[in-house]
Amino acid sequence: MASIFRIQDDGCPKQLEKTLCRDEAKDLQVILEKNHQLLPGDQINPEDPRRWFLVQREMPVPDPVTGIERWTVDFFFLDQNATPTFVECKRYADTRSRREVVGQVLEYAANGSFYWEKGHLIECAARTASGKGKTVEEAVSEFLQDDASDCNAFFENAIYNLKEGVVRIIFFLEEAPFELKNIVHFLNRQMEKSEILIVEAKQYKDGYSKIVVPFLYGYTEEARRVKRENTIQPQSKNRGMWNKSLFFEALQKNVSDLEYSSIISFVDRLEHAGALFRYGKGQTGSLGIVVPNITHNALILLWTNGTVQFQIGFARGSQRALDARHKLVEIASEMGMHLHENLERTFPMGEKSQLFTHLGEIENFVLEFL
Repeated sequence: MASIFRIQDDGCPKQLEKTLCRDEAKDLQVILEKNHQLLPGDQINPEDPRRWFLVQREMPVPDPVTGIERWTVDFFFLDQNATPTFVECKRYADTRSRREVVGQVLEYAANGSFYWEKGHLIECAARTASGKGKTVEEAVSEFLQDDASDCNAFFENAIYNLKEGVVRIIFFLEEAPFELKNIVHFLNRQMEKSEILIVEAKQYKDGYSKIVVPFLYGYTEEARRVKRENTIQPQSKNRGMWNKSLFFEALQKNVSDLEYSSIISFVDRLEHAGALFRYGKGQTGSLGIVVPNITHNALILLWTNGTVQFQIGFARGSQRALDARHKLVEIASEMGMHLHENLERTFPMGEKSQLFTHLGEIENFVLEFL
């Protein structure tokens, strides 16, 4: 651990006392919860420093076998690009900070990407925002520094990034053991979309005060180059604002000619029948199909990569909405989508092949409930 000196009024240096944390919760988790900037966003991305939106501290993660919440990750953040960021705090003296923790957090990220849905993330973020006297919409607008920001689109992007493996894992320690640094250095060079990093929160005493000096480890220029070349770039040309022409322009690049024609015809028929469409405002383009008799929210989202999402959780509040929910669940089950046991937290994603195999059933559903 490097030495830190405070230069006193007489010009003489005073070396500050180095400290190692004894209480992981008090000396690492509490200070990070109150000071998110200890994750040095300017060191992670000097050109566009990362900022942090806390979704939840002690975020539950389901067991892959049972689907029941079994573990918790210390912090789950989103940055301004809605990149999911898993943060695990460990003391240097904890032997798990050497090898075991790497597999543990990779498992958290894998299970989170499989089980978490947009509604669940919004629910968690709403509880966190409520603790600060804000709504989740207010918290997102403040974080994005944009009063016109779309909270729904922000979390849609987070789920999209989770599914695509665009995630960040950070180990937050007061000092990282050599073994962990080696593992992180190796993994970070291999991962094209994901980042795995260490933040050493070096701690010193200065009288009754504590000084924390965060230092990023694991991000070499070589790793930055690889990730820049493989990062999923926003497809919208107008600050995340999508419209029909931009959506179909992006979609055409990701599907076959036959699939593209099928979607064009599908949308045209629904539009003629009276369905409403809402285009997203996020980095990744979405076309939302609104059935006004059920909800003002889009029940079905088509994405520019050819995937589909059923927003089953929005079908509530009336018998007709519950009937629509039941029908959507039937279609989702036939498509092999994963469904949460709480249907009001269910927003499952379907693969491109699943969409085009069941496009007729989706169209019949919309026509039935218009």
